[in-house]
Amino acid sequence: GSFENYRHNFGHFVFDKDNPFWNWGIHPYSGSQIYLFYRANGYSRLQALKMSFFQDMLFECLIEIYTEPPSIQDIYQTAVLGSILGYGLEHLSMYLINSGSFTGKVVGHILNPSTLFWFYEGKVEIYPSLLPTRALNDRKSNRYSDDTFTSHTNHNRSDGWAPALFVRMRL
Repeated sequence: GSFENYRHNFGHFVFDKDNPFWNWGIHPYSGSQIYLFYRANGYSRLQALKMSFFQDMLFECLIEIYTEPPSIQDIYQTAVLGSILGYGLEHLSMYLINSGSFTGKVVGHILNPSTLFWFYEGKVEIYPSLLPTRALNDRKSNRYSDDTFTSHTNHNRSDGWAPALFVRMRL
């Protein structure tokens, strides 16, 4: 790659002649993992598709052009076919992870490594609540465990209640 290649390739989209293994195998698989990463971060399916497309466009148009012109089929095969594959992998991995089988869980996490992130969609529940002030002062209470994080705004309310955020992780 060189700056001369960058200048020459910038804005010139082509159909590349890559091996089908790359175009129909590696590109969709890597696109599926990009899609699953965005899904793990709480993006909707459509938003994850859009972000996969945007990320692939950035790569094709700003990084890969140092070595070759941006490829039209790389863009749709990575982002579009990858998102379709990612949708299927997401459903299959969730089925396997929730199967109750140790082997199913392992295979499910291998298919969708983004499920291992602590912020994976559906694993973290955050909801506001009001708690009795005495319960917040007594952190040893069995009812309010360490998974409760309280806000400090208006903590000393006169009515004996304090705002709190419950944060629970499901593993």
